[in-house]
Amino acid sequence: MSDTFSVSSRVGRRIRRVVGTALGAPALEDKHSRLNRIEELDPIEDCVEVYRLFVDDFKASSAFAVTGGLFVTFAVPRISRILTQSRQFEDEIQKRLVDTVLLDHHYHDSGFVPGIGRDSIRRVNEMHRQYDIHPEDYVFIGCWEAVSYIWYAETYGWRPVTEKEKLAAVAFARLRGRHMYGGEKKMPYPETLEAMETFCTDYLNAQIAYEPQNKRLADSLVDYVLKEYPRILHRPLLAFFLSVGPDDRLITNCGYDLPSPRAKKLSRKLMGLYAKLDPLTDGLTSLAQTLVEKEYPDGYKVDLLGTYVNSCPRARTSAGDQSDVKMAHAE
Repeated sequence: MSDTFSVSSRVGRRIRRVVGTALGAPALEDKHSRLNRIEELDPIEDCVEVYRLFVDDFKASSAFAVTGGLFVTFAVPRISRILTQSRQFEDEIQKRLVDTVLLDHHYHDSGFVPGIGRDSIRRVNEMHRQYDIHPEDYVFIGCWEAVSYIWYAETYGWRPVTEKEKLAAVAFARLRGRHMYGGEKKMPYPETLEAMETFCTDYLNAQIAYEPQNKRLADSLVDYVLKEYPRILHRPLLAFFLSVGPDDRLITNCGYDLPSPRAKKLSRKLMGLYAKLDPLTDGLTSLAQTLVEKEYPDGYKVDLLGTYVNSCPRARTSAGDQSDVKMAHAE
C-alpha cells in the first residue's frame, strides 16, 4: 500500500479539496479574534471558554486529533474489548460517530453547568456505568485528548500555541475528570501538561498491543470514511491519515502497515497545508453537520444518544429540560 503513494500533484490537489470541503466553514474575518479573547481570560477559571476557543482556532488539525483519538482506543485491548461489546462501531458506526460528536460538542461548548452540557456528560456517564472500565483508562483518554490536541496544533497549526491554551487544556481535562464517572474521583489526573504526556507514554508502553478486534474496529471506521470518496483516492487518503499522527504504534497495533518514509513526508507537508485553512468560523464542520442531519433529520434528545445495554432509554421530563435539541442548536 505505502509504495503506491506516488501521488501526482493533480491527485494531491483533489485530496486537499476533499479535506477542505469536509471542513466546510468560511475563514474568520478577524483571524486573531479568538486569540485576543483568550488573552483576556484566566486559563484556569475560564478553562471551558479558553479551551473551546483554542480548539475552534485549530479546527483543521483538531479534526485529525479526534480521528486519532478513536484509533488510540482501538489500539489498547483493554478498551477495544469493551468497544467490541457494544458492537456500535461494527453495526451502527454512523450513529456511534454522530452521537460521540454531539455529546462532546455540547459539553465542550457549554461546560458542565446545568443545561445541555451537564445533560451530555450525564449521558456519557450513564453509558460508562454499563461497562467495567478501569479508572486508569478514563484518565488516559482525558489526558490523551489534551496532549494530542496540543501536539496537532503545535505540529501543523497556523500559529503558535500559547501557554494559556496549554494551561486551559490541562484544566479542562481535570475539570471534566471531576464530572466523569470513574474519572478523578477514582484516580487523580496529572496536574501539568508534561505530567500528562509522561502518563500517556507510560500507559501506552504498558497497554498498547495488537488483538484481532483492534483491526475490526479500525476497518469499520476507515471503510465508513473512505466510502464517501472516489475509489482513486482511497489508498492515498488512507496513507495520508496513517502518516500524520503522533505515534506509529497506534497504526501498527490496529493491524495496518506503516506508510513509506516518502509517503509520510508528503502527507505531513499536505497536513501543514490543510491546517493553514484555519482559523474557521464557529460550530460543527460541514461534514459533521451533514452527518448529524442525516442521522437525526428531525432533531434529537441528548438523553437518547449513545448506547443502552442494561436498561431502556429514559427521558427526563423536568421543567426546563434542555436535552430536546433541534438541528440549529448543534451548529
